[in-house]
Amino acid sequence: MPAMTYNFIRELLQLRDRPVTTQEVIDHVSKKSREGMSTIVSDILFLEKRGLIKRIYDKKLKSYIIDIAEKGMTIEKLFELQPDLFSRSLYGDD
Repeated sequence: MPAMTYNFIRELLQLRDRPVTTQEVIDHVSKKSREGMSTIVSDILFLEKRGLIKRIYDKKLKSYIIDIAEKGMTIEKLFELQPDLFSRSLYGDD
């Protein structure tokens, strides 16, 4: 579910206090949920397409780094603006 992945990214950014790599997001989300790597990557791409996160290639790290596009976005505000993010799951749009 993209909303859950978004929340885990926000949580990780607060812990690290810097943009994080895709691998750090995958590791963090995998510890907190049963989502597989392909689902997490799919959610990251979906969130980027929606403009909720920014992914930038870091030549020094040789990896994409991820940051929140709008810093003040709460889960409540996200639900208000994009409620469909909360209904998308592995089992289709319910």
